[in-house]
Amino acid sequence: MDFGSFLIGEIGGTFIQEALSEEEASPLQVITSFQENNGLKFLETSKESTDYIPVLNLIDLHSIRRSEIYKQVLGKLLTQLLKKIENLDDEKLEELLHITFPYVGFKELQKLPFSILKKLDHISHAYLRQLSNSIELYQSCPIEVKRQIWIMDESIFRREFTPLLEKYTRNLDHLAQSHTLVLDVVPVPTRKRKENKPLQDIITLIGKNVHLYDMLLQFCRALYIGTKNTSFCTLRAELLMNFHDNGISEIYE
Repeated sequence: MDFGSFLIGEIGGTFIQEALSEEEASPLQVITSFQENNGLKFLETSKESTDYIPVLNLIDLHSIRRSEIYKQVLGKLLTQLLKKIENLDDEKLEELLHITFPYVGFKELQKLPFSILKKLDHISHAYLRQLSNSIELYQSCPIEVKRQIWIMDESIFRREFTPLLEKYTRNLDHLAQSHTLVLDVVPVPTRKRKENKPLQDIITLIGKNVHLYDMLLQFCRALYIGTKNTSFCTLRAELLMNFHDNGISEIYE
């Protein structure tokens, strides 16, 4: 990824290391120069371009670390940007995503590109592949983004859903055994579905996405053909009934 002139992360660390390793380099001079060139500043065209200096000097006298100041400023800027993206159209969102996506690997900054990705109904596969190729980034993705990754790459979809399907079948077997012993406390179907955590976890991941629902049905069909386990047939029926219970017409109609 190209970070341009912004010396953050590994690039910033390498730059400082090389600067300190130069002959006759004074650590104090290197640090001071780095702060002046990369520290907090206004645009040079602003009339108030130097008004912040007395404030920073005053804060320094109170032994407040610059890193704390930057965190506060970053938090304020992110809050403002997150409010603004709510009213941007897809074209503007794409432009902003192009600028901010290189920083998605930095936890302090990744909320912005993730928030933009959540608002896009169709994310470029180039972005989705970069996210899916990193376990850490993939795990940090909002569920809305993960759904698009699953549609793009069925192997990731199966990797994500297989453990949940295994939990569902084990839970179904446990309930069946319990009901044979206590026949008078069998819950009504609607209540049973709501209390079935593996089922609800699967439903949460699907959301209202018809494409993912169809992918899951095909996966269940393939598993049933391979195992002859009727739990997968039960799941197909319970999924449809649950969406009907919750009025998610995008799925059941």
